[in-house]
Amino acid sequence: MTCYIISYELRQQDNRQEQDLLAALEVFEDRCKALSTVWFVCTPWTADKIRSHLSPYLGQDNSLIVEPLAGTVGWIGSVRPVVKEWLERHRGPSN
Repeated sequence: MTCYIISYELRQQDNRQEQDLLAALEVFEDRCKALSTVWFVCTPWTADKIRSHLSPYLGQDNSLIVEPLAGTVGWIGSVRPVVKEWLERHRGPSN
């Protein structure tokens, strides 16, 4: 399995569109909402397959980035405990 960071930007705030996108993210059993529009997922899917799965829930003016998490991941600030736990489980402790 590969771990990915998924980040999106909805330029036109449409609650229904965001709800549909969040529902589409639920197919990933091993997922964690890291920040307001940033998710971490571990899946056997490729980045292209993730993008293809999520893109129908985005309008033309919106953006999506799907990239593998490489190396160690560090963080700073008040990371929610669930995020810290997910990162430590998959990426190791913060540097």
